[in-house]
Amino acid sequence: MTNTDNSISVRDFTFRYCETDTAALQSINLEVRPGELVVLSGKSGCGKTTLMRSLNGIIPHLLPGKAEGKIIVSGQNIRELSPEQLSGIAGSVFQNPRSQFFHINVTDEIAFGPESLGLEREEILRRVDEAFALFEIDHLRERKMFELSSGEQQKVSFAAIYCTGSNIFFLDEPSANLDSQAIQSLKRILGILKDRGKTIVVAEHRLYYLTDLFDKIVILKHGRIDKTLTRDNRIDNDIMQAQGLRVLDLKAAIENSDALPYATGRREYTTISARSVSFAYSRKDSTILKTVSLDLVAGEKLAIIGPNGSGKTTLTRLLAGLLTQSSGSFRDNSGEKISSRQRLQTCGLVLQENSHQLFFSTVRDELNSAMSDKDTNVATQLLRDLDLEEFINTHPQNLSAGQQQRLVFAIAAVNSPSVLILDEPTSGLDAYSMRAMGNKINEESQKGATILIVTHDYEFVSRYCDAAILLSKGHPLHRIERKEFKSELPVFN
Repeated sequence: MTNTDNSISVRDFTFRYCETDTAALQSINLEVRPGELVVLSGKSGCGKTTLMRSLNGIIPHLLPGKAEGKIIVSGQNIRELSPEQLSGIAGSVFQNPRSQFFHINVTDEIAFGPESLGLEREEILRRVDEAFALFEIDHLRERKMFELSSGEQQKVSFAAIYCTGSNIFFLDEPSANLDSQAIQSLKRILGILKDRGKTIVVAEHRLYYLTDLFDKIVILKHGRIDKTLTRDNRIDNDIMQAQGLRVLDLKAAIENSDALPYATGRREYTTISARSVSFAYSRKDSTILKTVSLDLVAGEKLAIIGPNGSGKTTLTRLLAGLLTQSSGSFRDNSGEKISSRQRLQTCGLVLQENSHQLFFSTVRDELNSAMSDKDTNVATQLLRDLDLEEFINTHPQNLSAGQQQRLVFAIAAVNSPSVLILDEPTSGLDAYSMRAMGNKINEESQKGATILIVTHDYEFVSRYCDAAILLSKGHPLHRIERKEFKSELPVFN
């Protein structure tokens, strides 16, 4: 075999992290042929990310542990390659793209890979221009990385890896932060790479955009390969949901959402109102939000949707009191102005970067630190409902991304705040965990809490939300009522 072979072979691979008794991966055997697109899926914590880390060499080079068996990438045993050597064969896009950035400027970031390979300037410029065109991000050329939305950062991360000229790509939850248009762009790019003979392994919960692309879906369970589905199998939404996985046909799921049990907790009074609120980080910067007026109604489950970079996350941080508006005001139900500090005390907030909200050495300590009345029964029930009870003595940073997502939600919800603001709460969740999260959101709504959800997850919106506000370029365009979801959600346009 040569490095142009582009195949991947995993043979009886078992891996155990340091200081743990249970193997994270057990007896994995997997063959990926050149030019195939293989999807790794399964419930949160099933071992997808650990397998991806093993394939791309992070395990055991950067994350130590006990490994048995072999992983052969492009004909070479990855244990015998340094991370630098492996990066010349395969490129990885991580679940959190911020963790792999090296530059402040977008163009510098995308050029970093080919520069590190010592390529000629003309070739570097050619690759950079090609990446900007392929990923449709030319408008981001001179932007600063920290000014980008998470979805824009995701696209830049993939473009930077593409520029290295890799023939194999490992993508961990690549759609997690993308709007519907960007997901279609991602699908187009994956199709182009596949047509060029590139080998692609995708760890993913959201499967609908991969329907026309995958060669097989490998379902993991408790660190083992539980099932492999190919195009020869009959695969539909019922089969996927029986496996605890997300739907393959998103439009059908939304159209059938009327048949699902649904209850609203909507009341007749507001908790927070925004009045002509605008925001810019400084006078020199462009305005991110422009004269936004919005009422948060008690008991309502309201989704904030819209393209990447439209100001959704900025709006949540303003509502939660983490930012102070440049103009306009926030008011309570009586019409009195409320300050950033007052909003901070009123709202529970789950950030998109959920690991940034975890500070203690065990799950138990995280919840105890957040609880105002220290009622352990409430905390235990909350963990049980979110399928986290078995991890009560686990270090939060050792949880999977989906488990961390549920834990941060539990921390925000444990004191039943009057407003609960969730930024992409389902980005790392399988179907089972999504429903568990939705059920807890329903409970808080029935208690009278306002639930504000920033999301691109239209399967979740159609199941659990009363309405959605479409935001674009800092402006709320219009409100979409639940009865209009079938025709008005962006997935239908």
